[in-house]
Amino acid sequence: MMQFVHITDPHLDLQPLYGVDLRGRLERLVEHIARHEKNAAFVVVTGDLVNTASPQAYRAAAEILGRLPMPVFALAGNHDDPQLMYGAFPEVERVDLAPGRAAPCAPHVVHAPLFDAVLLQTRKKGAASGLVRQEDLDRLRGVCSAFPGRSAQGDPRALLVFMHHPPFLSGIEAMDAAGLENPRSLRTALEEARAAGRTAAGIFCGHLHRTMTGLWEGVAVWCLRAAAHAVAPDAIGRQMAGLHEAPEYARIVMQPQADGSWNILSQTMRFTEDEEAFPL
Repeated sequence: MMQFVHITDPHLDLQPLYGVDLRGRLERLVEHIARHEKNAAFVVVTGDLVNTASPQAYRAAAEILGRLPMPVFALAGNHDDPQLMYGAFPEVERVDLAPGRAAPCAPHVVHAPLFDAVLLQTRKKGAASGLVRQEDLDRLRGVCSAFPGRSAQGDPRALLVFMHHPPFLSGIEAMDAAGLENPRSLRTALEEARAAGRTAAGIFCGHLHRTMTGLWEGVAVWCLRAAAHAVAPDAIGRQMAGLHEAPEYARIVMQPQADGSWNILSQTMRFTEDEEAFPL
């Protein structure tokens, strides 16, 4: 069994945003994870680390997330500037996951005994919408075709995909207008991986500021509510509407099965509400 933590869209800003102290909120999130997620092997942040990209904002995000006792991996969202982000979260081609503390970074691939994870860069310069880059599609294909101990039965390790923009339509018109432009390219790459004996165990994303789960092209997807503000689920037209709902992160538990498949459970955790344990 393995556990990890999924965070998305903290939108750290050096000034309050929509009446919320997002620096204080991120600090509270980190404190909650450090206290409650001691079994987590790593933390992944699926984009929009900051609201307005600046070196100061990324340094603040890296300093706060760096307080966690486990590795932190980040990828860029549409609000991020990758080059500025890489100044505080160094770009790394591949990380071999090891227990213990490590400085936050921005890897393209994370390798571990139980899984391979590919962090897709979907940010499109100058746009709120997203695009999976050809180099990342090639990277995904490479991970799926180069695993050790290859056999006719395929690789028993899980294949995880992390990205900012979800590959599906949410039904929230304003968000779908700023969605992923080339989901078919991702679908084709995953179909090729499946043909090579490597089936994606799950896709983890953000951007929508809402929790949505289900199947996309036969692959399980988990889209998580933002650590910042929420987006109204019933917004109509191109005008976005925000909500002050309780923010969340997710505790992901992965359990390998005898037939080579994986059970993956996601439990959302609200970290701004007061905790008071009582006997049941």
